[in-house]
Amino acid sequence: MRLEGIADTCFLVDWVHYRNRDKLFELFDRIFITEGVLKEIGHEPTISWVSSKLAEGKIALLTESPSVSSEAYTLMSLSRGEPRMRDLDYPEAVCLVLGKMLRAIVLTENRAAVMAPFFLEPYSGVIVWRSLEVLREFILRGYIVLEHKTEESIRRVFEEYMSDTRHLFSTTELNSVVRAILKCVRRR
Repeated sequence: MRLEGIADTCFLVDWVHYRNRDKLFELFDRIFITEGVLKEIGHEPTISWVSSKLAEGKIALLTESPSVSSEAYTLMSLSRGEPRMRDLDYPEAVCLVLGKMLRAIVLTENRAAVMAPFFLEPYSGVIVWRSLEVLREFILRGYIVLEHKTEESIRRVFEEYMSDTRHLFSTTELNSVVRAILKCVRRR
């Protein structure tokens, strides 16, 4: 099953540095970005990579309609009224709104966006993945082949990403994902 995603700026800026960044397009048929995200990218390697993927049709540009913008502001207001979560910013709110509308996986590193489906009922069905979950899917779906079915081999995938991007995963979350992957790969 191939997927569609919608990425925010923080995800793209990290992802561009990863040695296996183009594997993203083995997992996803297409990744959408908004005009707002495109304007927000000020990092040259990210601009070049996104531009090349736009030209190849692997990334598609979406225009924010007035109704999407209005719903994003409503979502931001909902997040501010929920004491258990962080406040959503406009670009991430737009990604969540479009993710819901398009049934696309929201790709972000933003904590508020990750929390939204858990605490904001209208968005409970939206799937949000960070690079941690994308890498998990690469391994589980065979887009990254492990040398061995060991914890060390699984950790190496995440360590490469952290080394390339300088994006660190929480030890607790990483340990949990590694254990879950290990359980799955050993069953195969």
